[in-house]
Amino acid sequence: MILVVCIREYDWILVCEEICVSDTPSWGLIEFSDNLSDVECARHLTMGGVTSDELANANQYAFSWLQTTQEHKKDVQMCIAINQLLDIP
Repeated sequence: MILVVCIREYDWILVCEEICVSDTPSWGLIEFSDNLSDVECARHLTMGGVTSDELANANQYAFSWLQTTQEHKKDVQMCIAINQLLDIP
């Protein structure tokens, strides 16, 4: 989730790791393991053809969804975790 919320991090990983986005977009499901690093996550996204622009679109959706979810959650720990994601510069 951090990678989706922090668009610049995705761009930075693509540059630093010299990862190219696939020319053939895939609408297939991308399955992630529980302990996935940001670099591994970026690799999965690029294999699916997810560009920085598409991730920016997802960023707006994820941010709005997290804000709305946080407003209705009663679980304090969940709210803290969501707020930490929302406060990332």
